[in-house]
Amino acid sequence: MSSKNGSSTFHESKSNAPPTQGSETSGLDRGTKSLIWGLASGFLGVVTILVTILLDEKYHPTTYHAIVLLQFSGHAGIALLLLGIVGIIVEFKNWRDYFEERLANTIKKREFLRTLQRDQLKILLKDVFLAYYKVENSDPHSFLEFFTTKIQHYIGGSFREDTTIVLTVNRSEGGDCCGVKEDLSYKCRKVEAESSTIPEEVSWCIDTSDIVENLKNYQVTLTVPEKWRKSFTPPKGFPDMDESGKIILVHPHEKLDPCSARYGFKLSLEGFGTIDELHVHQVAEYVIRTERFFSKVMKYPSRGYRIIFNYPQEDFTLHVEPFGMDPANLTIIEQPGLYSLTYDSWLLPKNGLAYRLMKKSSSKEDVLELLTDWENSNAPNLGAAPAEATVD
Repeated sequence: MSSKNGSSTFHESKSNAPPTQGSETSGLDRGTKSLIWGLASGFLGVVTILVTILLDEKYHPTTYHAIVLLQFSGHAGIALLLLGIVGIIVEFKNWRDYFEERLANTIKKREFLRTLQRDQLKILLKDVFLAYYKVENSDPHSFLEFFTTKIQHYIGGSFREDTTIVLTVNRSEGGDCCGVKEDLSYKCRKVEAESSTIPEEVSWCIDTSDIVENLKNYQVTLTVPEKWRKSFTPPKGFPDMDESGKIILVHPHEKLDPCSARYGFKLSLEGFGTIDELHVHQVAEYVIRTERFFSKVMKYPSRGYRIIFNYPQEDFTLHVEPFGMDPANLTIIEQPGLYSLTYDSWLLPKNGLAYRLMKKSSSKEDVLELLTDWENSNAPNLGAAPAEATVD
């Protein structure tokens, strides 16, 4: 990343500079010195042993002090000889590589990492990034700091998988309104960790000014995976689970918690926290105002996303603007009265798409102008949804 003056936000380490001739010589001297010390120690050990043997053969000492001195001298010579041999062997390249590899494997072992505290792991992870990109330290406003403080926690959190939305738009019901049937399904996932849980709630919310009347129909179906059905009992307040693992809540919104400052409802999944791959299916029917921007954005990190719009082409034109999506993983199919968008990668929270239903009477130039104005107003923060938004 770059700062305003174009300089790098990472401070390059001085160690990145090409090594000087002196540093190369110093590194060579250290290896040579170790080899010389090993040879010298071995040679001194051999000399000491030979001298001890000659003295013993020539004088045949009988006094206690002389015998002890010769034995000590012989053992010292053997110790020096072994020390020299070991020193020389360790200096061989294959032996150095062997010990370095063993040390690296020890550090990389999962058991070793699990012994560290969370704060220690954070420091170690940051050091790994700095070492990988060969920088000495990071600027407080660098992307690395943003990643560790704003994005990193998503890695160990809950997420969604295979999100599919089908929006069926009915003919205009008079005025600037149209009926919509929304069919949403996805799987709740968690990482394989002791403290990990699936997403904490199911919700459907919309701005009060965008909906014409209360929900005509709202239904939530939770399907428990087969491997959990024998051991799982629905929490208190939920209907019984049928043989296929489905828990169906018809018109449940009277019993659900309302969305704060918006119209909609939230269903807590606290009792389902350990049920990985819990399937959620929501059906909602409502009436919205046309000529407005709405959005479908992710509340949790999501892998795999598909949305389909079915609308009467003789009444409306549809304009869709995805944001936070890599075009390389994006597939869009447009036909009269049908729009399909498939994204085969990850979406972060607040990423998704904005859409607008326009009556046929509206000119194409007016629509393009509105889209351009909206893009310009959101250019500094493409991760944010429009003010008039439906958040799933």
